[in-house]
Amino acid sequence: MTLAPASAFAQEAPTGPDIVVTATKSDQRLLEVPASLTVYDQRFIEQARIRSLRQLADYSPNVSINQIGQIGGTFISIRGIESNPFIVNRAAVYIDGIPFRDPDAQVLADAAQIEILKGPQGTLYGANASAGVIVIRTLDPTEQLSARASVGIEAFGNGQSWPIIGRVSGPLTDTLSASVSISHQHGASFVRNAASSIDQAGSLTNVQGVAKLRFAPSADTRLDILAFRTAVTAPGLYEQEFAPVDRAIYDRNYRDSFNGGRSIARFGLLHDAPKRTREREWGIGAALTQALGDTVELSLAASFRAEDETAFGTDLDLTASPAAAGGDEDRNRYLNIEWRVSGGRQNGLRWVAGAMLYEEHKRQSLSTLVGPGTLDDFSPAPPQFADARDIAVFGQVIAPLAPRLEATVGLRYDNARRARRQEAGVLDLGPLGQFGFDAVDQSATFDNFLPRFALSYVLAPRAQVYASAAKGWLPGGFNLEATRLGAELDFGRFGNEALWSYEVGAKAELLDRRLFLAGAMFLIDAPSWQEFNVLTGPGGEVLSTNLITSNAAIRSRGFEIELQARPARGLELILGMGHIDATYRRYAFSPTQDFAGNRVKLVPEFDVTTVLQYHAPAGWFVRGEARLTGRTALNAENSLFQNGVTLGAQAGFETDRFTVRAFGSNLSNSRYFAGQAYTNFLFGNDGTFYAPLAPPRVIGLEMEARF
Repeated sequence: MTLAPASAFAQEAPTGPDIVVTATKSDQRLLEVPASLTVYDQRFIEQARIRSLRQLADYSPNVSINQIGQIGGTFISIRGIESNPFIVNRAAVYIDGIPFRDPDAQVLADAAQIEILKGPQGTLYGANASAGVIVIRTLDPTEQLSARASVGIEAFGNGQSWPIIGRVSGPLTDTLSASVSISHQHGASFVRNAASSIDQAGSLTNVQGVAKLRFAPSADTRLDILAFRTAVTAPGLYEQEFAPVDRAIYDRNYRDSFNGGRSIARFGLLHDAPKRTREREWGIGAALTQALGDTVELSLAASFRAEDETAFGTDLDLTASPAAAGGDEDRNRYLNIEWRVSGGRQNGLRWVAGAMLYEEHKRQSLSTLVGPGTLDDFSPAPPQFADARDIAVFGQVIAPLAPRLEATVGLRYDNARRARRQEAGVLDLGPLGQFGFDAVDQSATFDNFLPRFALSYVLAPRAQVYASAAKGWLPGGFNLEATRLGAELDFGRFGNEALWSYEVGAKAELLDRRLFLAGAMFLIDAPSWQEFNVLTGPGGEVLSTNLITSNAAIRSRGFEIELQARPARGLELILGMGHIDATYRRYAFSPTQDFAGNRVKLVPEFDVTTVLQYHAPAGWFVRGEARLTGRTALNAENSLFQNGVTLGAQAGFETDRFTVRAFGSNLSNSRYFAGQAYTNFLFGNDGTFYAPLAPPRVIGLEMEARF
């Protein structure tokens, strides 16, 4: 088995159905993979200007990505299997073999290929991905010295931002090559806080550096070493920002009595709380690939990540009056080791076997500020600790049953340990009263077997149908919660989550390979489901921090269709359409809150994406995008919904050496919300809700040179 080097630029590589998929751990063309799979090659990534994980949802049907602020976490939901800030992402993300179970500010400036597999993938990957897997491969070091640099400006209602990206790559010796990439973005925040008590309306600087080293002493051996460093600095900005959904109601309630006669802007806040967020993350990973003869390949991947974050300034009354504010400091460490061996021949027996060790250590320290003050006046509570250790073995076999029929059988065993440690602590939240947590030292172990079955049948040389069934699972665990003193709440521990995902699909190339069409129908049944919410009293007053419970069940069913057509030279049409009916079959959160029959929050009823682009032989190009999202519940209570249309456009000129483009996103400047909605944390049910805002209209210009 020879390990072929990847091309430096995807424009020279196959596109569409001819893309070689790597996420299935047996190199196959997209057309041949018996699963619902969306693939973006580098050509598409560059044309769509995909710079962050959050943009991936714009192009893959039944995939949505939520966030809790411009610098908050990224939470991926696939087919109604919703992820959120307080439960581990049910969709795993791998970047060059490094798993990111809670990705935040990673910049995808160097992405060469992105693959989204839908449905449980635990028989192929170390992370137990019950919703799916996103696999990102960055550009490999080149065999010749090369460089590229881009500069741009992005303008929006509250200011501007200036992104800069640079990359240098080339050989160091005959067997050693390397690349270094740096991205830097500085500017105003999308949402401006006009009532800052420290005269910081909000700005953001995001710097990321990535170094990649490849050692290839022979055609059968390859060692890749990857290191990255990310630094986010946001004075005047908290990681979670909540704006009023109905500005008229908010102004009627608080303009004169709390906000000094000021009205709130469309993309604005009126918070007195002193705000600042600092995130520092670094990681290092190594992947060794060794060919053992012509048909067997051994791979070993290990990575370590460290996150340190301080975030101050969640305004608990959500007004310009100095009532109470909160903050937190987090220190997280992640270790991941995955071993995998695979073998077999195309159109013959193919197999994968592997094992995984994952360790996670988190330290959280909550703090509060009552009344006016500065960033130095936040009072911390004792730290809380959460530890996780996962061990898994997994394997999968693809076997031909007949000339056109193949069967896939896989099995995974998971063993997970969860623990929490904390001293007794009290948080003074002023008008909200005192919240606290007890001294505990608890641990528990969970385990499960996860099977997978699939059949695929080749109808014609360029068409196939398939069916699959797979089990997904999340272990139980412990909440690092704080509850109102005297409320007598006990949500310290939650149980396992399990689901079965069933899928049938088809894909084909038509019209002399100018049309690629794929479709799938699915049913997902989760009789035990982990959910989170903030427990409130009869008047909407907050009684707890966010709590995970396991007393829910959901069912999700729907379909998706993807189409890629090239009706004429240079002209390309991409269409994606998905529909999801995801509901809570059971969800008794409290004696007075029963959400059974409600739609699962943050899951659009449907989405439609259309992309039309034309590249002229002379080098100029135009591109238009439209995304329609259907009715989406912004909370489990189903008391608030949204839907809408977002439009984007590009125009520019491109040669082998440079690209100039003008672009725009959310051209209608619509006001959308990108996360769960809550009542007012202090005043309760005040007539409106509060949720994190999605980006406003952004207009920009970008220039890139390649050397």
